[in-house]
Amino acid sequence: MKMKGGVTEIAAIMRHNDTEKRQQNNHSNKDIDTERTRENLTWRELSYTETLSAFKKRIQHLDETTNTNKRSDRVEAYSLCVPIPEGIPAEKFFKDFCQLSEEHFGKDNVINAWLHLDEIHSYVDKDLTVRQSLAHVHMLVVPEINGVLIAKKFSSKKAMSGINKTVDTMCMEKYGQHFLTGNTPQKKTVEELKEETEAQEKALKELQSKEVVKPKKKGFG
Repeated sequence: MKMKGGVTEIAAIMRHNDTEKRQQNNHSNKDIDTERTRENLTWRELSYTETLSAFKKRIQHLDETTNTNKRSDRVEAYSLCVPIPEGIPAEKFFKDFCQLSEEHFGKDNVINAWLHLDEIHSYVDKDLTVRQSLAHVHMLVVPEINGVLIAKKFSSKKAMSGINKTVDTMCMEKYGQHFLTGNTPQKKTVEELKEETEAQEKALKELQSKEVVKPKKKGFG
């Protein structure tokens, strides 16, 4: 997800990802289990304030040196969300993925990353199978290429395909399984499916309870 709302939007993403802030705030996302939030990990061991400061310093450094993109609507960061394939140890993947990302995007551009273990919940797949959602990594990356902020090139289909294949190769080499599974889950929660089922059953009962009134014949008969 590209961040074009300036520091305000980027700071909001950081607060959402930060372990301490997640424990302090009430969440509209009911799938967040605050009892497990303490299990989440942060790549750079930076607080929310320190992460925000690191981001501002990175942008300031680029603008004072090589960056020629000074447009007011420029994209200064990307928020990446990466699911961890089932069967791969979450903490190990987190470490390997962050190291790989620093090599791929540049260490200075990976502002921070967070492993979320507190959003694992049941959902219904497109084949109506109840499954568990996957642990996932959030990463904040500055789209710098050759000293310039170039979001279009950074997020091109070719660039995204490249990083996906790189991660897939890493998963095969380290864990013996693919990162790219080709699955596209519907991701309905059990609660959502239950609500839909109850609504359908209610509508059916209402239909069955209605008496079908036959019109009276007119004239002789």
